[in-house]
Amino acid sequence: MRAAATVAFALWLCACVHAATYKVVGVSQDSHIAVRVQDQIYVLKTSIEDSLLHEGVAPGNKPYHYCLVKQDDPQSIVDEENFDRPAIGANATTENEIYGRSWTRREVDTFKPIQSLPQNRYNRVHSDRPTDQIPVIHVVGPQDEIDKIHNDYLLDISTQVNMTFISASQFYQFSDVKFKLGGRTSRYYTRPAYNLKLPKGSRLFGFRKLKIRTLATDPSCMREKLAFDMIEAAGLAASRAYYVRVYMNQRAAGLFMLEEKYEDHWLEAEYGGGSDSYKWGPLYRGEGRTKKNAADLSYHGNDTTYYSKQAPYTVQAKAEVGPTVEYNDLVAFTKFIDDQLKNATASIGEWNKYINLDVFLINNLFEFFNGFCDGYLQNTNNYYLYANPAEDFAFTWISWDLDYVMGSGYVHFSKLIKGNYSEFPGVQKRPLTKALQQNAAIRQRTNDLMRTLHDNLYSPSVSFPVIDSHVAFIKEDVAWFNSLKPMRSGVSFIPGIGPNPIGNLAHNNVSGDSISTPLSLDLITAADYMIRIQKKISLEKAVEGPTHHRSLWAIKQWFKEKSDNVQKYMRAHT
Repeated sequence: MRAAATVAFALWLCACVHAATYKVVGVSQDSHIAVRVQDQIYVLKTSIEDSLLHEGVAPGNKPYHYCLVKQDDPQSIVDEENFDRPAIGANATTENEIYGRSWTRREVDTFKPIQSLPQNRYNRVHSDRPTDQIPVIHVVGPQDEIDKIHNDYLLDISTQVNMTFISASQFYQFSDVKFKLGGRTSRYYTRPAYNLKLPKGSRLFGFRKLKIRTLATDPSCMREKLAFDMIEAAGLAASRAYYVRVYMNQRAAGLFMLEEKYEDHWLEAEYGGGSDSYKWGPLYRGEGRTKKNAADLSYHGNDTTYYSKQAPYTVQAKAEVGPTVEYNDLVAFTKFIDDQLKNATASIGEWNKYINLDVFLINNLFEFFNGFCDGYLQNTNNYYLYANPAEDFAFTWISWDLDYVMGSGYVHFSKLIKGNYSEFPGVQKRPLTKALQQNAAIRQRTNDLMRTLHDNLYSPSVSFPVIDSHVAFIKEDVAWFNSLKPMRSGVSFIPGIGPNPIGNLAHNNVSGDSISTPLSLDLITAADYMIRIQKKISLEKAVEGPTHHRSLWAIKQWFKEKSDNVQKYMRAHT
């Protein structure tokens, strides 16, 4: 006994003399997290700041890895990492590492800014948002209320929680955060989306209202990320999207996308550099169709009642400057569109008085390139119009909710993969695009922009390296995500199967929002989609193929076929 104690004391003394500090994020459950250095185990302490963060000292200058050990027998290993991490020096401190991940920071390729298009059009707030890592969000709140949110998933209920954001080198905590399920259709998934509203005066990277977007429909976990990155490369206003690992009361929820909610604080951050003195114009949202009306920008007379009460348009931010009567500017815009449908005489300059034309055309071309089946063209949905004071209150088009893209969804993708923009379903039907197509100068500008976007973003020589880099970036977390139990029981998209079936059926679509269907809806593909989202499809198949599902194209297959078709069209119209 005395000899063993002497050895233990010697090890402890050695550790102190040559000590390094180790920090790791992980779920310990009924175990302790420890660091193993040269076959010696050193138990870490749970941080008083957050129960997912563990830290302690152990010898430096040697490779190491983390493990789980029994609470009553620290030398008994329950689980351990199957790789060693590079040694850190004595007296050094690791970053906030992640248990089970072989890297903490990793450069990921993305689309480069298109230099022929204006960059920094707006005045986005400076952000130290990390791009070379996957941060952690830990939601801590009453378990019964978090359970209720998931069980009564079609009810519009929320709870107050504490939230911790942990990156490799950042640690932010927020209290009294409003937490609820997000979205419309995403409520139906067993891995749903969430909304976060930070307390007044609080910001995370300049934003108060955030969305934790589910990746449940996309086994590649990257389609929406790529779509938003393209918009950023084109210099347009939009949310930024980045990966986060989400935990709730120490339970792993999985890999999600963190995005910004469009509302007045977002306008302040995107257009006003985050300044409280920024005065914004009105922000309108187009929200699909009802049985009788659509947010298609068709003209219905000068009475604003139709736009405010009947059609699915909403005011997402009330103007502080600009139009004094809500919807008057939207009515004027739809009347201008209607006039051009009858007699297409307006120049590009005249169009720009109502809407920033290039910004709209680029956003619309992204719908075409990505086969977006839930946007303006397919579904009169998921777009915003901002009356920008800096452009004399001409509208700026802002895209949103980009999950049904690049061959994932429930439509005839054979109709969306074509290379001729003018033949894309919806272009000749929606009032705005139909009017623009009647103008020869605008058709030429559209073709010029199409070539620019293709050559800088969609060509496989550009897009495939970006895709491959994203695969390397997320593959460990996708495998982890697929190993986790969903946050609620039941079956995705079928409210009668799962928790509280009667209550959820009774409150189906409780948000009151319209749930419309795309022009190219295909019932066979929709049936396949319902089957497919209950399955686990590997990251490799989702990217490289074959997926064996008509509702899911491999990402590289989509990019290659779309690129081939666009190039064929461009060669014929040079």
